[in-house]
Formats: sequence, structure tokens, C-alpha cells
Amino acid sequence: MEIINLNDVSKNSKEALLKELGYDTDGTYIYNEKSRKVKDKYTGEYVLMESLVLLGGSTVIINNDPYSLISYTEEYGEI
Repeated sequence: MEIINLNDVSKNSKEALLKELGYDTDGTYIYNEKSRKVKDKYTGEYVLMESLVLLGGSTVIINNDPYSLISYTEEYGEI
């Protein structure tokens, strides 16, 4: 599986990717299909564009927080 660092992707490309996955952004926060801010399922914090992590083979959106990444790998296996 290829991992792409979203820090190397333009803001417009990130926004297009989010829209393709059914999400939206105001440039700061990520919003779901019901226009609610998306929370990191592991920390409960809102996911910000600047700390957005999309993991290959998944539509789980989390922050780049170490706790979130470790929790994700525990739940879904290796990245």
C-alpha cells in the first residue's frame, strides 16, 4: 500500500479528495455529509485540515496525533 503525505498535497487537492469521500471543509475544520464537524474517533478532538490523516484503504479521518495513529493500528492492523 502506498502512503501519501498530505503535507505534500495542495490545499485544493485535499479539498477535492475530501469531497470525493463525501466530506467538506471550510479550510479549517472537516465536515461530514450532515454538515457536522468531524471528530477524531480516538481523541474526540475535531479534525483540522492542518492535521488531517487519511489512511490507505480506509475512509477513517483522524488527526495526526500519535495516540490516534497507534489506536488506528490497534483496531485495523498495520498502516
